Amino acid sequence: GQGREGRNIALYVPAEKIDAGLLVLYCRVTRAQTREVQESLRLTALCKLSAPGGPDLKKDEPWHSELHAPQAPARIDAQTLGEFIQVTLDPYPLMEAGDTLRLHIGVEPLDYVVQPAEVGHTVTLHVPAGLLRQAGDSNALALDYQVIDRVGNVSEKWSARAFVQVRLGNT
Repeated sequence: GQGREGRNIALYVPAEKIDAGLLVLYCRVTRAQTREVQESLRLTALCKLSAPGGPDLKKDEPWHSELHAPQAPARIDAQTLGEFIQVTLDPYPLMEAGDTLRLHIGVEPLDYVVQPAEVGHTVTLHVPAGLLRQAGDSNALALDYQVIDRVGNVSEKWSARAFVQVRLGNT
């Protein structure tokens, strides 16, 4: 119709017609008066229909049932802290290379991208000493994480929490 040239047109595709995976998207336009057919440029896009971590099987809990608590040392002090501490995360359902694990150390974030060889295995993160110093001393510094996949889908909830006692001489 008139007045639409140069403007976006929204097209809706029923969800049951969409498959997960690499999709090639384009539009074919037939001009009403001339019956001339034109195709738009093609766009290849990755489509994922599930959230990383899979469905939360225990909706009544405040954390995601399938994202287990991080494992870290129970106590960290100035004598035991080197350049970093190791935090390990268990494998989780629908784990894929390219997922981002967003670990929170208190309120301090640390992002880590899952590598192909790590899929289905425990992932070890190195939390820099400086990040722990920024988080400050605590009797129970909370550690938890969420998963963000390559297309921006986010796990339904954060993981269960682990708590670490931190005594580095700063508050």
